[in-house]
Amino acid sequence: MRTYTEISVGPQQYRGFFAIEATAAPAGFASADDALRYLGEFTGLELAEMKLIGGASSRALRRAQRDTHPDHGGDAASFQRVSLAEAKLRKAGVL
Repeated sequence: MRTYTEISVGPQQYRGFFAIEATAAPAGFASADDALRYLGEFTGLELAEMKLIGGASSRALRRAQRDTHPDHGGDAASFQRVSLAEAKLRKAGVL
């Protein structure tokens, strides 16, 4: 029986991960306003309206998550972009 060190050292080491293609991640947002504008596209609200109406940003986020979720007919790239918008807004303290 071979030991762990005999298996993990040398040319027998697994290298299949090199064959996996790298997928490009969606670009992030430069500011919280950019993230709010993106989420506003799902609700039809402008940036100024989203800032004035209390809770509009969280409602827009929920709507965007629902519309873009892969289990509900959306695609993974757009859902990931919504997640990036959420992270930016949480970091900025908007959500």
